[in-house]
Amino acid sequence: MTPEPASRTPSPRTSPMLDEDMVSMLMACLEGAMVVISMQKRQLREQQRAAERREAAVQDGPTKENVPADQYCGADASEDGGGNYSSEAK
Repeated sequence: MTPEPASRTPSPRTSPMLDEDMVSMLMACLEGAMVVISMQKRQLREQQRAAERREAAVQDGPTKENVPADQYCGADASEDGGGNYSSEAK
């Protein structure tokens, strides 16, 4: 038993899409994709900057600028003047 060939005419239950409607739909999809791409690019840039900051912090050692405020206790804030930068090291 062989299947019947597909009909080239639209089904009577559906109407053919107008070219203008097709263009509008495709433009909306393209605009949505472009928004997603720009968000992903921004996220990648932010991740790269964060990685660069972490790398600089490792190379330079702990400073008030590259350690989160809740983890930094410089000599001025430390009781022993040791300059501990981790809240666990207290």
